[in-house]
Order: sequence, then C-alpha cells, then structure tokens
Amino acid sequence: MTDASSVIPTAVLHNLSDKLYEKRKNAALEVEGIVKHLALAGDHDKVTAVINLLATEFTHSPLANHRKGGLIGLAAATVGLSSEAAQHLEQIVPPVLYSFSDQDSRVRYYACEALYNIAKVMRGNFIVLFNQIFEALCKLSADSDPNVQSAAYLLDRLVKDIVTEGDQFRFQIFKDEDKLGIGAGRMVPIETSCAYMVKERILLPEDAECCICLCRYEDAEAIQALPCTHHFHTTCIVKWLKMDATCPLCKYNIHKGKDQV
Repeated sequence: MTDASSVIPTAVLHNLSDKLYEKRKNAALEVEGIVKHLALAGDHDKVTAVINLLATEFTHSPLANHRKGGLIGLAAATVGLSSEAAQHLEQIVPPVLYSFSDQDSRVRYYACEALYNIAKVMRGNFIVLFNQIFEALCKLSADSDPNVQSAAYLLDRLVKDIVTEGDQFRFQIFKDEDKLGIGAGRMVPIETSCAYMVKERILLPEDAECCICLCRYEDAEAIQALPCTHHFHTTCIVKWLKMDATCPLCKYNIHKGKDQV
C-alpha cells in the first residue's frame, strides 16, 4: 500500500495545516500539482493514498487548522484530477459533507468552499450523491453563522445548475409521470390554479419557497404537491423523483403509498 507521505513532501503537509491561510493555500496548490502529475501518469494508487491521508489525518483531526487544510487539500486534489476526478468521488465528497457538521463555523465555511470547487470539476458526476448533498445543504441553510449561510447559498445555486443542465434530467412531464409512478393521483396538483393560489397566498405563506431549489414561488409558476401535502415547483419535484421516489421533506414513498407516512 502506497504511503502518501512519500508522495507529498513533509513541508507541504506541514504548511497545509498552518494557521496562516496563505500557507495553506500555497500548500494546496502543491497538492494540486502533485495529484495532476500522478493522474497523468495513471498512478491512481498514489492518488488514492493522498486522498485518504487528507480525509483521515486532516479532515478528522482534532485541530481546526488541520481540518481546514484537509478540506482545501481535497478540493485541490479534485482540481488536479480534472476529468478523472469522478472515479475518486466516493473518497473525496463524504469527508467534506461530514465537515458540514463541524463545531467550528470556519471549518463549515471551508467545507462549503471545498464542495463548491469539487462540484465545479465533477459537474454531472456529482449528482450520484445528490441526496446526501441536499440533506447537508438543508441543514446549513439555517446555520448560525451568516458567512456559512452565504457560502451554502452559493453552493446550492451551483448544485441546482448542475442538476438542471444534465441530459438525464430533460423530460416531458406528462409522459414521465407514468414512468415515475406519480400519475393517476399519485402526484396531485394543489387545489385551485397555481397562479391564483400563489398570487393570493390562499394556501401558502407570503414567503413560501420550494425546498428543492430554495426559490420563492412567483406568480403563474407551476406548483404541485405530493400526497403528503408538501409542495414544490413542478419541474423541481419531477426532477427530484427521477432520482429518489420519496418526498424531500418527510421521506413519503411515492411507490408504497400514503399508509407508510
């Protein structure tokens, strides 16, 4: 088994956990260059060793600066891997998501920043972990630190863009309802017309928003509700159900029916 310490110089590892951001940043650039070289050489065993080192000894360290360095390092490694990053997705993303629950708000902020940079590289390949990412983002949307909230918002917008740009999410809503198991009463429109309902706020509060895209409902937008009564933009919920046949909020299972709520 490859020892990552033989791949990354000790000085780089030391600077990656330095209290000064500039030193951590420069060390991350070194990591990016090393991983890029390894990827071009096809040496993915060493790449795996580097990622494991960052994920275990850094992101799970009791020292906050080590955790920050690990997150920056994982993002840098992803950039270095470029188009080959997807094969290391399961190694890279989980430790970043774990850091979303860190007690240190700065670490949570760095986790958002790291995942943003990772998502920019992986794009559509990133969606296989959408459920975990979505749940983590929901928690961060109510973070006590406004900086973390802002970072989470930017990350959410990027994730939404990635989801909607993929070919696998192009659909014809009426044809797809049967395929998804949401036709024939499985997915029901909210009572009254969507435009009227949103405009007059008969059933929704003034600031109601779709919990999938986190955007407020606007006049004349198509809104639908699952049998559990949770409401979403029509386009958002159909795309969601293509990946997971459960309500994003209460986990109501579309296929099993209401008796399991």
